[in-house]
Amino acid sequence: MIYFTAVTAAVTTVTGYKGRSVQIRCPYKSGYETHLKYLCRGECYTFQTKNIPVDSKTAKDERFSLNDDTAARVFTVTITDLRSEDGGKYWCATQQKVRDHYTEFLLVVKVDTSMNVTVSHSTHTPPTPDLSTSVNTDSTWSTGAHTVNDVNLQSNSPSLHGSFIPLFVVLVIITIILLVCVIMLGKIKKKKKTSKGRKQRERERERE
Repeated sequence: MIYFTAVTAAVTTVTGYKGRSVQIRCPYKSGYETHLKYLCRGECYTFQTKNIPVDSKTAKDERFSLNDDTAARVFTVTITDLRSEDGGKYWCATQQKVRDHYTEFLLVVKVDTSMNVTVSHSTHTPPTPDLSTSVNTDSTWSTGAHTVNDVNLQSNSPSLHGSFIPLFVVLVIITIILLVCVIMLGKIKKKKKTSKGRKQRERERERE
């Protein structure tokens, strides 16, 4: 977190880091404790609609918050989870009857490379009777990002021993059926031949 006091004499530059938080302390004069305070972005001296991310009552963006310490006569604006697009010109503003009081500052959002952390871990799934799987993963975590460097996955096919038994039984049954059919066909042919022979012998006897 970064704290600074905004001043009207010169533009103050505030440096924040992507993914982290920044706090801006804005003092105001005595007598304005009950006046509305707000943060204005961009050009705020114009009569056009102002871009006000947060004020004493509401916040358009949940990452912005405003806390008014009336005893110290300082209101503090907090911006969490900083993004690159948050950078730019802002104003600490106190509402007044004639003209609001503005204090300008410039917010610069940078990437803090020193926050990068590399973590390597390995996980293993115990083998089962039918399936064996092992996973080896190397991962790198950095601020605001998650990158997977390498994933090696090896998986063995399930054992087929259990399928050989029913297949063998089916083959045996089919073989038996075929043998029975062959035997029955042989018997039928034999009966036909026997019947044919009898008829021939009967015909020969009749001729005699």
